[in-house]
Amino acid sequence: MNSSSNGCIPCGYQPLACEYKLLFRLAVAGSLMKRQVLFAIPIVICSVLARVPPAQPTRMGPADIYPDPVRTPGAANPEVTQRNIGDTICSRRWSTRLIRPPAQYTSRLKRKQLREYGDTVHQARALLINPNTGKVDTTRCVAHSDNMACYEEDHLISLEDGGDPEDPRNLWPEPYSARVGGTIMGAHQKDVVEGFVHDEICYGIPYSKKNSYIPATTSITLRRGQEILAGDWYACYELIKKGKSCK
Repeated sequence: MNSSSNGCIPCGYQPLACEYKLLFRLAVAGSLMKRQVLFAIPIVICSVLARVPPAQPTRMGPADIYPDPVRTPGAANPEVTQRNIGDTICSRRWSTRLIRPPAQYTSRLKRKQLREYGDTVHQARALLINPNTGKVDTTRCVAHSDNMACYEEDHLISLEDGGDPEDPRNLWPEPYSARVGGTIMGAHQKDVVEGFVHDEICYGIPYSKKNSYIPATTSITLRRGQEILAGDWYACYELIKKGKSCK
């Protein structure tokens, strides 16, 4: 007896058997298709999410005082953890000199990043000299000057706060004399925040090293301190001026 193309006995001979087999095969096919669709959904979602750019941080100050959050998001030192801060950054025996990268490395990186950041307005060193002192005066730096003396190759998350020493994502040419409302706001002002945040991180550590001339009054975690520096150090600076803590 010949079988039909679908493998059933011709329906004219055994109609019930044929119908059962067809229904079974349809059910199996439907189940496989459902699995394939469900399997494909996460792949599609992941593909879409992978194309979504990271959220840009909301910052209080003007863009000139911050690095590009994509190019320089900040990077933490994996050797410094919440568990070991008592033996590392909070210890009186520990120093950033132990991990600070050589000047040759940071100078080369600064020169490269100045171009990447568009700081290419030519300014000769002679134009930075204060005639009264004969020394470089960074307040004479123009916006986006190409003169390296106008910048500190700074760690966004400072070494004293557990920042990575050499990762380019944690370094950028920070201007000394950017301005906020006519007031200079640059590398030296960020130094104030770095020391204050350090002392907040180390607040609960007995006999910890103090890096700030402004006493800390509260304790924050290492991670929170790093978030403050990478997110909006200027907002913390404004709080410090008002005698408040950075949390």
